[in-house]
Amino acid sequence: MILIKDIMNPREEIVEGKFQGVIQSHKVDSVEDRLESNPERLFRVTYISSALKRALERVNEKLTDASNQGAILIVGPYGAGKPHGLITSYIKGTSNCQKLVKKLES
Repeated sequence: MILIKDIMNPREEIVEGKFQGVIQSHKVDSVEDRLESNPERLFRVTYISSALKRALERVNEKLTDASNQGAILIVGPYGAGKPHGLITSYIKGTSNCQKLVKKLES
């Protein structure tokens, strides 16, 4: 039987027992060493699903006046990555979200 450990290597933080399992949007400005307050680490571990990519594109459209849509809702079940989308949008909200999407896809 093939085991997961036979085909992939866990990230260092998992091996060291430092995995942060819960992302909390309200801690984006925390002085603690958290994913929420460390954009580079957050982006490195965030999978850009098609839904998250589209949400970032819509934020970009709104910020660049390409769209007059009033609100952007990020919804989904537990574990879908809603805080990742909120924090990513917050961090990149004053810059160009399209650049972030391209960076994360590469």
